[in-house]
Amino acid sequence: MIIYIFLCRRVRNRWGFAIANVMSGIFLVALVCIPADKVWLKILFSVCGIFFSTASFDTNYVYTSELFPTVMRNAALGSGSTVARIGALLAPFVHQLTFKQG
Repeated sequence: MIIYIFLCRRVRNRWGFAIANVMSGIFLVALVCIPADKVWLKILFSVCGIFFSTASFDTNYVYTSELFPTVMRNAALGSGSTVARIGALLAPFVHQLTFKQG
């Protein structure tokens, strides 16, 4: 997380937010392509995906406060937080879709 803080200071929060989202997506989509017998590689990709997802979530709070005027700030922050929490709520159900029904 410390590296990510320096990254956001260097490239600004907009690019840090975008990079975190893209990297999270890359790691989590690549996780599906890893064979089941490569357990440690699956764990590594999962942890990296969760790290970038958490970094993106944390940057959301900072970035929305910079992006929107004061009147809209609370609504924008609440909306971003709500969407992130809905995604976290749906994650276990998406995991169940990987199992074959039979």
